[in-house]
Formats: sequence, C-alpha cells, structure tokens
Amino acid sequence: MEGLYLHNLIFLAMFTDNNGISMYVIMGWGLPLLFIIPWVVVRALLEDTLCWTTNDNPGYFWIIRAPITTTIIVNFVFFVNITRVLFLKIFVTLRSQPNRYGYRRWFRSTLVLVPLFGVHYAVLLGMSFSADVNRTVELIWLYIDILFSSFQLDKMAQVKTPLLYL
Repeated sequence: MEGLYLHNLIFLAMFTDNNGISMYVIMGWGLPLLFIIPWVVVRALLEDTLCWTTNDNPGYFWIIRAPITTTIIVNFVFFVNITRVLFLKIFVTLRSQPNRYGYRRWFRSTLVLVPLFGVHYAVLLGMSFSADVNRTVELIWLYIDILFSSFQLDKMAQVKTPLLYL
C-alpha cells in the first residue's frame, strides 16, 4: 500500500489529501484478509500438519503465494516507474550542473526506494521458487532476504511517509 500511495502521490494529484490515507490503511489490512482467511480454512480442514510453514500440497500454498507474487511484481513496476520519473525530474532541473552530481543524487534517491518497495523480493522471486528444490539456493535466498529485510525498517523511517506513522 505504501508503494501504491507513493505512486499515486507522484502521478495522481487527487490522492494527496489526508482523507485518502485511511483508504490505503483499510485496503492494506483488509485485502490480505481476502486471501489469508481462505488459506487458514483450507489448511485447517484439508492439510492440518500442525505447522504453518510446511506444505504437503503446494497447491494450497498458492492461495496466499499468488497474491504475494502479484504484489511483488506490481511493486516492482511502481518502483521502475517512479525511478524513471525521478531520473527525468533530476536531469531536467540539473542541466546546468555536471551529470556526475545528477547521477549520484538519482542513485541515492533510488537506493532509498529499494527497501520501501521491496525490490529485493522481485530480484529474489526466482530463487524463492527454487528454494524447495535446492538447499544451497534456499540458504543463499534466506541470507540475502534477511539482509535486505533488515534495512527495510531503517530506510522506511528515513523516507518519512505519512503511512508509517499510522
């Protein structure tokens, strides 16, 4: 929802008021329930292994995996689009200054957006699908995921978006 909020702030001026924030909060907490509740019911009735992290039937896991994967892809598209707009705005306003300064500024602003949009999830998406097959790939995926996830809270606090304070 933070990615959608930031995307709409940049591209749609009508969503910049504070009344719209409650819509994002409701969607952020409500939409996942549409997938979590059916998954919990299916797990409790059809695959009650007493462990939520193991999946005997991977088809049941796709009840929540598909929306998660879709969200990762949509956030990556938002990230690319916002990065493109940042690039254009920085270089249009900095025509008189050297390009090296513009690239450095664009890189820093893009780097702050990486954990906010969860870009590392998009990069690691292929590895997450093969994590069950190969133990080494799973360990590499876990270490990289934990490394990038640890930066997420710190970088999000630096961005100071209004959604973080709700």
